[in-house]
Amino acid sequence: MSKRLCAAVLLFTSLASFGCERAKTFEAHRGTVSSLPDDDSSTSASSLSAAVETVPSASTVGDSASAGPASAANGVAVTFEDCRPLRQPPNIERRPLPQQGPYGSGGNYLYVTSVTEAVSNQINEVIAKDLVTWQRNFRKDADELVTASGGQDPLTSPARMRLDIHCDEALATTRLLSIVCDANVNLGGAHPDDTHFTYNFATCGGHAIPLTLPSLCRPDRAWKTEILALIEQDLNHKLGLGYVKLEEYSSALDTFVVTKGGLRFFANDLPHVVASARTVDIPYARLKSVLRPDGLLAGLVDQPPHR
Repeated sequence: MSKRLCAAVLLFTSLASFGCERAKTFEAHRGTVSSLPDDDSSTSASSLSAAVETVPSASTVGDSASAGPASAANGVAVTFEDCRPLRQPPNIERRPLPQQGPYGSGGNYLYVTSVTEAVSNQINEVIAKDLVTWQRNFRKDADELVTASGGQDPLTSPARMRLDIHCDEALATTRLLSIVCDANVNLGGAHPDDTHFTYNFATCGGHAIPLTLPSLCRPDRAWKTEILALIEQDLNHKLGLGYVKLEEYSSALDTFVVTKGGLRFFANDLPHVVASARTVDIPYARLKSVLRPDGLLAGLVDQPPHR
């Protein structure tokens, strides 16, 4: 059997079992963890903030992400011309992730400062709540595994449990901010669960507006199908295969960041055995047909590719 055929068999054997295995591990999809209730008094947004620096609620400064320009969170586009930018890009500080509970924890998150306080507050509040939810869910899963083993299984000893999160800036301009985080969750298994989650904001009119692909793409194009096809082409090229197929609801369409050269997608759906291929960069030149010509990426799309 050729090496390429072996790789194909391994990949699709893993893909077939991935859904079952994923259910046993920490749920890594940001859209899911962010929707969980924040009612755990032992780990709250305020506890994370107090360990680092208090993150004021956006409502305390009289602004909200839904005020001002039309929100892009529901696919309503904010045009490049209508987006009143900040006077300068936001400053970003790298801060250590606070230790929580008896298990290992490390890494960093990004804390945003800006000439517009409301923008900073809105972004930092979103990030703080997400990080708290990651920590709370990790501790819950780790506690359950340790308790279930009764201390008899060395693979589920507290010393093996660890959560590491590392965040980096993908792009920071006067109109756009993109942040990518890599979460590595070790619950004692053979392979840690490594997942990316991302944040994309338009910083328009003194507000931080969440960005989604529908808000960046042309409504008259089948942009979802076209972008998935581009991601699949890249994955197949990297893996030397021709059969990788992402479902229409793939998390890659939600997990992306804006860069100077294009959009970067993270195919968290793929199993650990092909983790190195999960990150996919699609240049603006290949996306130009589906991106809104008057959208927030217009200033980047029209630039020379190596400027």
